[in-house]
Amino acid sequence: MSLIRAEDVKIFTVNFISERFSQGDLDAAHVENDSFDFLQAGIIDSLGIIEMIMAMEKHFHITVDFEQMDPEKFTCLGAFSLYVAENAIADGGSNKA
Repeated sequence: MSLIRAEDVKIFTVNFISERFSQGDLDAAHVENDSFDFLQAGIIDSLGIIEMIMAMEKHFHITVDFEQMDPEKFTCLGAFSLYVAENAIADGGSNKA
């Protein structure tokens, strides 16, 4: 059984981006589309992606090795969420915040 669901990661990612990078200009319906690319849309930059990953790992108490992920899919909401859910490793025995 997976530690977290892709849907949980998706919700966290949309909320993170909305709160930190969009200043309220983000249309949640558009962002929740699995093909939404938050880097290409100009909402988040490469440093922001690193911040988002760190926050996500802390929030869910997980570690994710992104070395195997296809870089072209790294910033697409659906592919990112699925990869995290499938590759999450629990930190310290806790699997959810």
